[in-house]
Amino acid sequence: MSRAEIITAIIGIVILVSATWIPLHIYRSGKFNQAAKAFIAAFQDELTRLKLESTSTYDIINPARIKHSEACFTFRKYLRGRELGRFNLAWHKYYLTPPYQDEKQTEKEDTNERTALIERIEELLDFAKFK
Repeated sequence: MSRAEIITAIIGIVILVSATWIPLHIYRSGKFNQAAKAFIAAFQDELTRLKLESTSTYDIINPARIKHSEACFTFRKYLRGRELGRFNLAWHKYYLTPPYQDEKQTEKEDTNERTALIERIEELLDFAKFK
């Protein structure tokens, strides 16, 4: 093979890989962005209520836990590697928050715990930044 043929073959391979990879990347980014939008929407109402209302945290979060779980399991399919590992840690930190797993709430809710819960939700939503 001559040098010109080798260069032509390399250019052909680069073009072929680019022609395959670019549309695939665009498709995957679009799917990720759709999933991210749905994931954010699943939490938005409760996050807004936690920030603005004085309703008990239990009454805001617990009715939405199934919705949040479904959104999590749908969205996590679009994460890979370390990002998925960090997402799983953030999810467990949110979902396994002890004070909101049962109805044992005190009359006066700890605002630090509520603020921490808001931060945990926002940490989850950080994974859904559009690509």
